[in-house]
Amino acid sequence: MTEHMSISPQDYTRWRQSRLGAITEYLEHKLMIELAQPSAGRKVLDVGCGDGALAEKLAVSDAQIAGIDPNPDMVEAANRRGCGRFYVADGGHLPFPDGSFDLVVAVTVLCVSGEPERLVAEMARVLRPGGRLVIGELGRWSLWTLSRRLRALFGNRLWQRAHFFTKAELTALVTQEGLKIQAFQGAVYYPPIGLVVRPLSWIDPIFSRFSGGFGAAFIAASAKKPDRYWGKPTP
Repeated sequence: MTEHMSISPQDYTRWRQSRLGAITEYLEHKLMIELAQPSAGRKVLDVGCGDGALAEKLAVSDAQIAGIDPNPDMVEAANRRGCGRFYVADGGHLPFPDGSFDLVVAVTVLCVSGEPERLVAEMARVLRPGGRLVIGELGRWSLWTLSRRLRALFGNRLWQRAHFFTKAELTALVTQEGLKIQAFQGAVYYPPIGLVVRPLSWIDPIFSRFSGGFGAAFIAASAKKPDRYWGKPTP
């Protein structure tokens, strides 16, 4: 998760002020909330919370929100929102007891972590039996990924180290911890071009429903921890 240290809250603000950024983040967060199904009284953990934008939307349901991020500036920005409690911590070492949360969410954390298996294991650990894990990641087969790979060739360190996920990879990471996939969807099927985002974004829900995530810049999986959880399956 250390790559997040190079991104500031101001970078997020500038992204949201652009047409491309505003619509893209709206669609990503909309998908995450649909899969997460937050409700009043539920304890929610946002892993890699950034400046707390998604957590603030989850809190509208009167859920009890907590979040972690390795970047102190992000955590400070998230706490200013007043929607929960946010802490400086590493997703590979979550500072919470087993079974602490009803819902755990993570957006574009695994792709830059370098240790996705460890992060998913930690998220599964702090999830109570019967709880839900929702992970949103960068999809491998999209025009956005092509653009990012080209930028990596020209020296962008973040995209040089990033991993772009397939549906099969994301599913395997979750199921190897004993969780059961319940839903899988994609979002952001348009190219990363501001001039086309508004006229093309209206078709995103159609592709999201029928494509199975192929061609999506953002893919998300929802999984349930069994009510009777016996730990990670033995190979």
